[in-house]
Formats: sequence, C-alpha cells, structure tokens
Amino acid sequence: MTANEHEKRPPRIVGLDVARAVAICLMILENFKVLMLGNGAEPAELVWLASLTDSRSAPLFVVLAGVGLTLLTAPARRSGDPEALRSVRWVILRRALFFHALGNIF
Repeated sequence: MTANEHEKRPPRIVGLDVARAVAICLMILENFKVLMLGNGAEPAELVWLASLTDSRSAPLFVVLAGVGLTLLTAPARRSGDPEALRSVRWVILRRALFFHALGNIF
C-alpha cells in the first residue's frame, strides 16, 4: 500500500474492532462450553458462567457484519457512481465466496 492509498482510507473505528474481538471471544467460549462442559461432571459455577453467553455470540457477529458492510458500501452509495457500486459488489461477492469455501472446508 502506498502512502497516498493509506491517506485515502478512513480511520479505523476502535469500538467496532473491540466489538468484533468480543464476538470472536464469545464464539470461542460458546464452542468451549459445547465441547468441554457436556459430560455433566463439571463444577456448577463454571456451567453458570458459561451459560451467561448462551446464544449471544452469533447475533452479535451478524450485526457487526452488517455494520461492516454498511461502512464498506457507504462511500459508493453516497457518490451514486454505478462503477463504484459495481466494484463494491464484486468485493462483497469475493469475500462471500471465500468465506463460503472456508466454511465448507471446516
């Protein structure tokens, strides 16, 4: 990335980055709970602590993905340039195909 390209980019939104990190940590904790706390021999306190995150990580992750897409498309939508909109659509399509392939691999 050249210096001019770096200057054109908008600043990062730290709160959004923190929220993404929290969502990923919650997903890890959710998977930990499913794998490690499923045998019934675990301490009740650990089960209670893990139950605080029940089904909260996926909705948070989806909302943050929507916010990210909105921020990605905002400049193209504001400009009204059809070529910019087409370019953004290709970026989204490439990312979607990548994550689809990655999900199928897992």
